[in-house]
Amino acid sequence: MSRPVDRSELQRLELFADLTPALLEQLATASRLTDYEANAVVFREGDALPPCLHVLVSGQLRVAKVATSGKESILRLLPPGEVFAAPSLFGNGCAPATVVAIASATVLTLE
Repeated sequence: MSRPVDRSELQRLELFADLTPALLEQLATASRLTDYEANAVVFREGDALPPCLHVLVSGQLRVAKVATSGKESILRLLPPGEVFAAPSLFGNGCAPATVVAIASATVLTLE
């Protein structure tokens, strides 16, 4: 379940820390926060991604691909503050890998 974002929540993220209050307010109206429990799938490889900026606010995410043999390869472990899922903005709009919450995590999406 996602929820609205307050401009102070945006300002706590290094990515947005130096922005003016007016700009933070504009960004907040176009942003949502979504909480994920441990082991929850944020999205799966091949899923269509909405054209959004994705930022991990808290927790940790695992980015992995599964080979046709069934073997999982971990590509990255994302720490808080990390921007991810660039193909939603700069690629073909499909998730190139599966993203799973390692522990409880909060993700910001900015349209």
